[in-house]
Amino acid sequence: MVLTAEKTKLQALHTQYVEATQQNYPHAYVFSLEEIMANVAANTEPTDDIDALTKSVLEAMVYTASNTIGEMVERAEADFVRRFEKMNPEQQRVCTQYRLKFQ
Repeated sequence: MVLTAEKTKLQALHTQYVEATQQNYPHAYVFSLEEIMANVAANTEPTDDIDALTKSVLEAMVYTASNTIGEMVERAEADFVRRFEKMNPEQQRVCTQYRLKFQ
């Protein structure tokens, strides 16, 4: 693999993902950069920019791995009222029916 500037950015993001995962989720499986790129490539169109899509996926993985489940639930709960008010009645009904209760 030729190390272009874009590939170097992807490797740096992958390193951040690995470090965050190991810190917050020590027992979680860590995907290799090759696995991530293969998964992205398997779901693209011929005209898609695989590097740009992989960068977006890695950024999301870094964000998710950098936060614990508790932190994500806490933010979602804090924002629930605002999101609930924007839902249509059917969405509110389903949300109320299946909402998890954390204590």
